[in-house]
Order: sequence, then C-alpha cells, then structure tokens
Amino acid sequence: MNYNVATIRKAGLEARWTRTRIGSPIISARLPNEKWYVIDKSMWESAAKVGILEAFKNHTALGDFFSIPA
Repeated sequence: MNYNVATIRKAGLEARWTRTRIGSPIISARLPNEKWYVIDKSMWESAAKVGILEAFKNHTALGDFFSIPA
C-alpha cells in the first residue's frame, strides 16, 4: 500500500500533505468536517492489516482527550 494522499482519499478520508514542527513532510487526514490527524507509522502499519478507515478510527478514538504536537 502506497503512503500517499490518493490512497487515503480512496478510503473516504480527506487528506493533505503537511509538515511537522521541524519541517518533515507528513500526511494528515480527517473525516469530513472533523479534526485533522497525522497519519503516522503506527497508524499506517495498522492500516495495512485492517484497512485505512478502520485504522484511522481506532488510532483517533481518543483524539478529543489526548493529543501530541506533530
């Protein structure tokens, strides 16, 4: 599975390239009209096993309570 915006968009998420605080490129995604979340290595590895949308929902389930600056 390719780590790119098109692959994530095909799964039904909005996606865009952005940068971390230190300038590294990374993809962020969101469900329509929700918060943006970084697609990190852990989420991407999980997506290879269960699918992008399910991995995204699993990894962002507590996003309203916990967050880490990217």
